[in-house]
Amino acid sequence: MKLTRDGEVFVLTMPEGAQVLNATTIAALNAALEEVEASEGPAALVLTGEGKSFNQGLDLPFLGGLGDGVVPFLKTVHALFGRLYRLELPTVTAINGHAIAGGAMIAQCADLRIMRSDRGWFRLPEVELNLPFTVVMDALLAARLPQPARHRMMVLGERLGGADAAALGVIDAAVEGGTGPLEAALPRAAELAQYRGPVLANIRTARYRSLLSEIDADQGRSDLMAT
Repeated sequence: MKLTRDGEVFVLTMPEGAQVLNATTIAALNAALEEVEASEGPAALVLTGEGKSFNQGLDLPFLGGLGDGVVPFLKTVHALFGRLYRLELPTVTAINGHAIAGGAMIAQCADLRIMRSDRGWFRLPEVELNLPFTVVMDALLAARLPQPARHRMMVLGERLGGADAAALGVIDAAVEGGTGPLEAALPRAAELAQYRGPVLANIRTARYRSLLSEIDADQGRSDLMAT
């Protein structure tokens, strides 16, 4: 992961080759968040990717080799979602390309979501992959995706371009060009940096109390899947 700073805005970039969720990338994302959290003063965070993708979701070959380690690993993914929701600084996702499955869920962990309009898909392909959603994933998507988008994306596996995703309320804005999302995200994040602090986190965690309760309940779960 690449962490840079532009004034009061941290930019966390997922490079090509690290745009999947496995043990290595989860650890790298958490390490970057630790550095952001250790900073002082007004700040905001922009999360983005390089190349054609924002994030492609779970690393399926890695997952397939975990055996009994699948459940503990998925709990680390859920914990990352929770950590992003509990950050004491404003967050923006600059979705530069494909946001797929778990990558789309990472995008939904930000306060604002800005996506490229002219290239890239926002998609939840779990039904095609024959993978059920976990309780936490279901709660996250229910908290952020409006109907009928939730049904179309989760049940039917539809893929949305940036313009359609914005029209359905799946993201907050769609802009043109490969650098467009980041260029739009930086000034907006800079405006929001003044809100860093425990009050922001308190307001956000109260709003998403049900989701965070499901994440915290993972500690006692042996079956993570929504039924």
